[in-house]
Amino acid sequence: MKKVRLKDIANRASVSQNTVSLALRDSSSVKKETKEEILQIAEEMGYISNTMDNSVKNICLLTSTQAQTDPYYFYEAKELLEARLRISGYGLLVNNILLHNLDIDYLKEFFKMNYIKGIIIMGGFPKEIINSILACEIPVIDSGFCNYNSFMDCVMEENSAGIMKMVSYLREHGYQKMGFIGNPKKSQAYLERYLGFVGALEIFDMENCNDWIIKNIDIDTDSSYEKVYKDILKALKSTASMPEVFICASDRIALGTIHALKDLNVKIPEEIGVVGFDNSKLVADSNPRLATISPNNEIQMEMIVNLLFKRIEEKNFSKIRIIVPIEIIHGETIK
Repeated sequence: MKKVRLKDIANRASVSQNTVSLALRDSSSVKKETKEEILQIAEEMGYISNTMDNSVKNICLLTSTQAQTDPYYFYEAKELLEARLRISGYGLLVNNILLHNLDIDYLKEFFKMNYIKGIIIMGGFPKEIINSILACEIPVIDSGFCNYNSFMDCVMEENSAGIMKMVSYLREHGYQKMGFIGNPKKSQAYLERYLGFVGALEIFDMENCNDWIIKNIDIDTDSSYEKVYKDILKALKSTASMPEVFICASDRIALGTIHALKDLNVKIPEEIGVVGFDNSKLVADSNPRLATISPNNEIQMEMIVNLLFKRIEEKNFSKIRIIVPIEIIHGETIK
């Protein structure tokens, strides 16, 4: 009797082999109707899963809750990765359950059973988790975060330099008094953006007013937009003066800032300008259209996949850190 392969099931179901693989493992990433159809076909064809199918290749995207603070950014990055990997015959498996089990033998078995050929880490993870993942000896690329405690490949946007470029750009458009909104304790990206802002004030010999730097806002994953907006509004109400423009650590924070300023009857951009960071899908729906900083996600995801494939093929070349230049999007919230 001829052995039934995943490819055979995929052809009959008119789906990819990776979709079949995920369905047979009861993955939530496959629609219920599709999963039921695949399981029915597999049963009819007499499929027996007792050996690994080397034709199936998956990349595992490990995420922390921190990385999903801005769901618009996270899902855009995920979609870009999936599209790029699909071209090369790979599937993408998103997972954060590994946070609960650091046993190396468990992790190795998990990666083996899910046909994982490489790993992309998105989010800040404790040193212990990173070390356990690295011990599995599977190629790993860090996306958007540089784990300084571990020697590993990394691709990220220029956060500090990007903010400095925006400060310089705003100066060219007549702005001199600038503020920053974002909690540097919440993520490495926010920290680097905050440090870039403070550094720019020093380099350009600009006024550094504590009232214009708002850091105590709640931006955790489960924080609603309403909570972010109210934190910003409360901080703005307590300031003795206002800058000419606020640079925000993300688009989500920038839109909360616009909402809060409107409640205070501040005209944007006539009285105060607002700038975001991420160029997320939120920008398209904003009114007025938000000025922002694009981290060039498409380039980042392309670089991540290319670097990961190179690492899969050639594991011994030197670890590298790639910084992708930002792009300034003028928008309607600055003059």
